[in-house]
Amino acid sequence: METRNLLERFDAGMPNCSPTLKLVWMVLLLALKDEAGSVRFSRKQDKIVTLWYTPKNCGVCEMIPPPRHLFSCTMHVLHQMGRQAAKNPDSAIAFSYSETGEEETLVLSIDHSKGEGVRTELRSLLLEIYAEEQAEEQLEEIQRRGRARKRQWIAATIFLVAISAVGGLAWYLFFQ
Repeated sequence: METRNLLERFDAGMPNCSPTLKLVWMVLLLALKDEAGSVRFSRKQDKIVTLWYTPKNCGVCEMIPPPRHLFSCTMHVLHQMGRQAAKNPDSAIAFSYSETGEEETLVLSIDHSKGEGVRTELRSLLLEIYAEEQAEEQLEEIQRRGRARKRQWIAATIFLVAISAVGGLAWYLFFQ
């Protein structure tokens, strides 16, 4: 129930959040709830996606992996989180990425000795990524509007040139 409440609060704080960000948040919430020491995302040959985590006192557990088409987006979000966490030397979260031949793996290590700071840090990292997503969406909207205005100006210019040409031809024919 606690996880559901946290997810609802996450949704309330980030209403138009991408499915990838929600997926990452749910996986990390489960890892926090079970006090997992690490979460591992891996992909082999662009086909097989696996998701493992190591809960306290249970060993390694395999989770249902994200859909293949979300894997690259998930890795992108986790890379962003890793870059943000690396800026903080006292971070309770560490990321490692490896690519060997046909397999790429990202491991998120969590130090639970920091207490509630871990959850707060994860939430702030996800909020930063959410803010970046929102900024990108706003920029895309501004660019889309700019392209629409440009098309309108081009259409208006073509119309005015056509009207001028017809008017000039009519003037020429009328006064000849």
